[in-house]
Amino acid sequence: MNTEKVLEILRAIGNFTEDEVKKYSSLVEINKRPFAENEYDESDEALLEYFVATKTNYQIALASGDSEISSFKAGDVSITSSTNGNAVKNAKALLDDACASISHLVADKSFYFREV
Repeated sequence: MNTEKVLEILRAIGNFTEDEVKKYSSLVEINKRPFAENEYDESDEALLEYFVATKTNYQIALASGDSEISSFKAGDVSITSSTNGNAVKNAKALLDDACASISHLVADKSFYFREV
């Protein structure tokens, strides 16, 4: 899985600058770890990169809180609002979508006998 592609997706969905997204590269590496042992084809790898980016974005949203105001200036009053106060909710919706996309990769396909 390509970390740069994950960071590029994270930058797009999280509306981060390039410098901001670099701060989260270690979190991306941690979120990639469960998938490191397996080989995936190109399309599954792209789905996993999207999943890791959305998971990281959700973790960032949880840590950052969900305030409506993202910046405020006192001189010549300027208020910038973020995602209408739903940053965590929006990040969770993206994560749910990504989870659905990779469900075929993480499904439990094993079985066991309860009784004979």
